[in-house]
Amino acid sequence: MAYSGDTEWTEVLIELSLGADLFICEAYTVEKPVRYHLNYAALAQHRAQLACRQLVLTHMSADVLDRQAELDATLAADGLSLTL
Repeated sequence: MAYSGDTEWTEVLIELSLGADLFICEAYTVEKPVRYHLNYAALAQHRAQLACRQLVLTHMSADVLDRQAELDATLAADGLSLTL
């Protein structure tokens, strides 16, 4: 399991995801850049480089939660159950 914590996009996320069954990664906004936070657009742009089996988004603002139907991603939620 790998966890990003708060971060902007960095190539280190690619290294962090290598071999992870689960990568829990923040996606604070959909597109808007916010200092020290990652947005979904950056993750989607680099998704093919993230070598994890499953990616789950966390630390989401209302922007992401309100637009979750538009996103091709699993969002963390209370009671979420995953099979690794």
